[in-house]
Amino acid sequence: MTRLAMTAAAVCALLGCSEKRAAPTEPPAPPVKKDPPKSGLGVPAVPGADHSQATVTFGKIKIEGTLDSASFERILALQKQRLTFCYRLLLRTDPGVHGLASLTFTVEPDGRVSRVRAVGVANPKFAQCAHSAVLSIRFPPGAKQKSTVEVPIDLSLGPALDQGAPPLTPAEKSAP
Repeated sequence: MTRLAMTAAAVCALLGCSEKRAAPTEPPAPPVKKDPPKSGLGVPAVPGADHSQATVTFGKIKIEGTLDSASFERILALQKQRLTFCYRLLLRTDPGVHGLASLTFTVEPDGRVSRVRAVGVANPKFAQCAHSAVLSIRFPPGAKQKSTVEVPIDLSLGPALDQGAPPLTPAEKSAP
């Protein structure tokens, strides 16, 4: 018998434990009911909804200031996936929304984004998500002055679904 086994046997003899333990007499606890799955923003997911064809496309971008439009469009294209994510989150709670919206923001001379405003979609969670996505963009520093940018975006359910869904109402388009 090894020294460890002898020590364990001595401790067990002192404490009165036996080699075989009795099974617990209490019944197992009932399973905990889980909340429905949620998206990254706390929006309940709609079971069975498929928004994989939903996309965000950019319209003609307006830049007022010294920001280089070619580098701006290249950097914005890299961020398109974040805005598509925001749109797909919106579709989980408001499945038929599609149409035109607009993002307006300022690019500071150091490349940071400020003063973001999403116009055209009444859903505050989409506006919050788009706001965060745009604020996270960094542009190359070096512009002589800040630039104001307006990016029209087209929220599309996909080629087959856009025809059947109602477009945004004027009130929804003008909501902050």
